[in-house]
Amino acid sequence: MQKLNSHKVGLALGALVGVVHLVWAILVAVGWASGLVNFSLRLHFIDKPMAVLPFSFGSAILLIVTASVVGYIIGRIFGSLWNKFTI
Repeated sequence: MQKLNSHKVGLALGALVGVVHLVWAILVAVGWASGLVNFSLRLHFIDKPMAVLPFSFGSAILLIVTASVVGYIIGRIFGSLWNKFTI
């Protein structure tokens, strides 16, 4: 099997996870997040035990950066393990 560039895998996963959390922050900012959470939880037969807090720009930036960094680290680890265990 082909070897992976673990840095590129990390960047790709970090970017994907960061964009997903950016979309979530936008949904919170425009007020649609609570409705989506309620809808999703109802589909899974769960009563909502939590609430979506008001939008905070600082928290949104921290969320996106943290998620992106964690996504990068997980992607980098995955790429390294893939290379280690493939022939």
